[in-house]
Amino acid sequence: MVNSYSVPTEASRILNDGILNNPLHSDLPSSLRQLAKNVIFHGNDEPSIPMPWRFSEAVAALKALEATLVNALVEKKYHVNTGAVHINTDRANLLFMAALLTRVDPEGANALLPPGTDPFIKNKDYHGALGSDHRRAATNLYRAKDGRYIQIHGGMNPDITLTALGLPLESDKKGVDATKMVADVVSLYNAGDLEELLVHKFKQAAAVASTVQQFLDSDQGKANAHVGLFQVHRITDPSQRPGWWPEAPSFPSSPQRPLAGLKVVDLTWVIAAPSLTRSLAEYGASVMRVTAGHLCDYSALHAELNWGKWNSELDLRIQEHREKLKALILDADVVVVGYRPLVLEKYGFGKDAVLELIKQSGRERGIVYARVNCHGWNGPLANRPGWQQISDTSTGIAMGFAEAMGMCDGEAVVSLFPTADYCAGLSGASGVLQALLERNENGGSYVVDVALNYFNVWLARSCGQYPKGVWEELRKLHDFPTFAPEENLPGLSFRCIQMLMRNAPGRIIRSDWLEDRQSSAIGVKVRTVKPIAEWEETADGGQGVQSGFNVGTRGNGVDAAEWPDDLRVEIVTAT
Repeated sequence: MVNSYSVPTEASRILNDGILNNPLHSDLPSSLRQLAKNVIFHGNDEPSIPMPWRFSEAVAALKALEATLVNALVEKKYHVNTGAVHINTDRANLLFMAALLTRVDPEGANALLPPGTDPFIKNKDYHGALGSDHRRAATNLYRAKDGRYIQIHGGMNPDITLTALGLPLESDKKGVDATKMVADVVSLYNAGDLEELLVHKFKQAAAVASTVQQFLDSDQGKANAHVGLFQVHRITDPSQRPGWWPEAPSFPSSPQRPLAGLKVVDLTWVIAAPSLTRSLAEYGASVMRVTAGHLCDYSALHAELNWGKWNSELDLRIQEHREKLKALILDADVVVVGYRPLVLEKYGFGKDAVLELIKQSGRERGIVYARVNCHGWNGPLANRPGWQQISDTSTGIAMGFAEAMGMCDGEAVVSLFPTADYCAGLSGASGVLQALLERNENGGSYVVDVALNYFNVWLARSCGQYPKGVWEELRKLHDFPTFAPEENLPGLSFRCIQMLMRNAPGRIIRSDWLEDRQSSAIGVKVRTVKPIAEWEETADGGQGVQSGFNVGTRGNGVDAAEWPDDLRVEIVTAT
């Protein structure tokens, strides 16, 4: 490996130069630059994951930003000096691998079942999105007639994309045969024409592969060029006074659990937005996730992403259920929305409606409304549906990966893990923490804009790819692997984990970085990734921040949609 390169050193540089001193984040609290000196990065100097983009450094820097904002909140709210916080840059990679490593009842009969297929988590994959190879092939990168590559995405219901392509809804073809069946149809279209068909006629996500510069020069890139990892908007209202959230007698806040008592309404699904709310739960927040029983969901993710959350179900088509959601919001300080833009507006829970609800309630504190999408909150694609693969493809991350592997005919390969999803969630958690700090100082309400594209563009501009020598040594470590455009994300992830275990044993996949946690809500233990950031004792010998979760993980619809009097109760029952 090139001796002058160090992943921990680069993570520190990215934290300071790429975030804290980034002009796009000039509104971050000024105290963070000093507090960031309490972050200690350590780990192997050499990168381990065979991707050219500096994801390891990026995720470690983002976790450090989150931890530094937590420290700023602890100092402001509790008037104590925080201790040093340690972040291992190898271990930080587990954040975007966690769902693949999680096992429910790991010592029991279900130890070998993949997450989401065990009997403890309700299966919400109503349309078999993760079913046969044929249905999975509706989400892939393919070469179009004009030689360009296009990412199509079947979403939670591949029926629509398969119908748009004139393909059967099911087939017994396996592996490359299933992929070829879709590829043959895609090859009949020019990429732009197919994107037009899927997006505008069938309302599905799709994106033609671009380079980073092509994206930056596009209307969408230009419209969001002023945004960094996230954007915090202050909504001034003199009646909403400065201050923190109300104390909860059942769960007093403390420097060790700094977000205790903070109530968060979680209107999210899939990965990015749920990972945001899980980050808040990790520091003590009480999170009520609200889904709809008639809607599908990625149950395979719930064992890992639902830690620290109650999970209720409401049908917003019913007036009584809308009133229950209003009641939850009126007693909360944070609302996080992860559905595609405009979905909740028709039920009265879009940004403007929630801000007005709080204003008309007459309460003296504002609200933080965080929203997550794919393409960014400005520009012509702001309301277009999207997923990580769409973001990777449209922003140039996928084409940059392919070029680094020596592909030079317009190929694109998506990231090996759901990196943009998890890193957007981390970014959003930092945005919420910044908004809480600002609300305490200035009052008012806040809107936090988060997007997968915001992370990917920041990755390209502020982190970049490994130097050529480092990248070649990394490829050599893994026997110069080649990843193909048509390999889907889950397959790439599992393949990479196997490579890490074979070629870099003990660096990232380590048993001592996993733990078995009891979840009383489902009655068994769950083996999952330990919290990444670790705090030392404070300067006066006090206990540092303690990461963890108030309640165990679970599937959808376990809890009643109301705030319990006791914020430590495992399952919320209707009163």
